[in-house]
Amino acid sequence: MTMETRLYYYALGAGIPYNAVNSIANAVDEIRNASDIGKRRRVAEQVLKDSPWQGTIPKERGYALIGKDTLPGTKAAMEAARAVIEERRKQGAKAKKSNPFIQCERPEDLLNHPALVEFALSDALLHMATDYYGMVPQIKEIGIWLTPPQTRQFGSQLYHLDKPEGKLLKLFINLDDHDASSGPLTILPADVSSKVRRATNYEAIYYRDDGRIADDKVFEICSPTDQVVLGGAAGTGVIADTSNCLHFGSRTSLGERKMLTVSFLLPHKARDRRSPLFDLIAEPKDELRKLVLAGAQFRKG
Repeated sequence: MTMETRLYYYALGAGIPYNAVNSIANAVDEIRNASDIGKRRRVAEQVLKDSPWQGTIPKERGYALIGKDTLPGTKAAMEAARAVIEERRKQGAKAKKSNPFIQCERPEDLLNHPALVEFALSDALLHMATDYYGMVPQIKEIGIWLTPPQTRQFGSQLYHLDKPEGKLLKLFINLDDHDASSGPLTILPADVSSKVRRATNYEAIYYRDDGRIADDKVFEICSPTDQVVLGGAAGTGVIADTSNCLHFGSRTSLGERKMLTVSFLLPHKARDRRSPLFDLIAEPKDELRKLVLAGAQFRKG
């Protein structure tokens, strides 16, 4: 348990409201990282000055749908991700016991398949994320996920948030056509999720339990029609604030679910300021991407 996790665990156990604990933690983090935050805000202002991607993700809903042609480089990145999945399949990769899906990505994949990095660091995606945060974020990972058919629901197959105090923003792209049997990502918009969080005292569930909520508990507060189900054609997807939008995925009953993901977070909320997945790529030359990749120990030569 990290110091941050202990803070939330004991404070919530003592009856201190989450918002109060979170405000204090945020203030401390922002003071400790004031110089870096100031720089990231200045660079954000510069890159967004004439960007067409401003306002792509509505703050009150916390997500935006992504079409096949929304992001440049999608097709090449998808082809690379599929190749990585087949490489891991041949190697006999397996999911962790706590996880329904296999995390296929490795640092060498980003070196061998540069289309993945080009896609994740495209102006379009970085501008969307920077606009949403109001500062240049840190990239957390490029994820390539394979979910085989499941016989039970556990872990991320149940409604949950990702790191509520950290404001994770994740892009999810379907690598194949997905229907209900493929276990598509399903989210509740941020405003609906907020109602569920208040009614269930969700933060206590997250920090003092396993952070999962069963469907029946969720639908005591909202309607199944509030769900946004993100199946559909290969190349479509969503970019969502998974720290504020309750979500689940990988309830795969038939076939497989294949996903390409890119995730960002507030740099001063990262448990580890390094980005070890990106150590093998070459150091970028521009300030925006250097900040996004802060902490990576780049390949020399």
